[in-house]
Amino acid sequence: MQFAIIIGQDLAGQNIKDKLINNFSFKQTKEVFNDLPVYEFKNAKIYAVKEKSVYNEDLDKQINADFFIFATTHFSKSGIPSLTVHPIGNWGGADLGGRPKLLVLTDAVMMKKALLFLDKINTLKDFAIAQEATHHGPYLEKPSLFIEIGSGEEQWKNQEAGRIIAECIVEIVKEYGSQTANREPQTVNLVPVVGLGGLHIHQQFEKFRRITNYAFGHVCPQYNVANFDEEMLKQALEKSNAKLVVYDHKSVGNAESKNRLLDLLKKNNVEFKKYSELY
Repeated sequence: MQFAIIIGQDLAGQNIKDKLINNFSFKQTKEVFNDLPVYEFKNAKIYAVKEKSVYNEDLDKQINADFFIFATTHFSKSGIPSLTVHPIGNWGGADLGGRPKLLVLTDAVMMKKALLFLDKINTLKDFAIAQEATHHGPYLEKPSLFIEIGSGEEQWKNQEAGRIIAECIVEIVKEYGSQTANREPQTVNLVPVVGLGGLHIHQQFEKFRRITNYAFGHVCPQYNVANFDEEMLKQALEKSNAKLVVYDHKSVGNAESKNRLLDLLKKNNVEFKKYSELY
């Protein structure tokens, strides 16, 4: 599998890029992209982009790779220091890049492995490790994930945070280097699922992913369940390579909303479980 690591001009992206080059043997090549040098290590290349990462539409038409990793900033009004991973796409409108009501292919197992590895190597005890719900662009036809440092300038510039994210990226590159890009789950005992309900970072799902063998692909939070229709259900399953929907029955809206969602899942013969039934 060939990886493209996409780095914007933001503080966190530049921090991570610096650690990839100086700590993990990425070497400058003769190739250039956007008039900037391309760096390479094993089966991965670093490409710098000039626009914000979320607006780099159809980047897979310009770069030949099997999987795209965007290393960038996470912003949160809460200001909680964090290292996050998430898939991309829009459940509704496209205010931050991408296309309306289009999700992007992802790899639930890869994201779970990345999060578990971050848990393992994290030396910054005040930083939370979390998977965010699916949000924003860009739109690609190749699979991708975002891996981020949050949530403000102090954290974006934190050198240890940059090193941790860089080490996680290198771990992914090494593990998946000899694998083909067929999107089949690469670890038999990890089961891709779609998440439904909860907050943008949902603590119940965070606990669930840590203590079970289920791996979240696309996650539709409560604030987007009104957009979760038959088409989005099909996209979420297909683009997460999942057959099961795991939901939080306490945070999918009111009774009318919950009944609509359950009827939708039943109508489409989709297996679904409350997260509390799978512990």
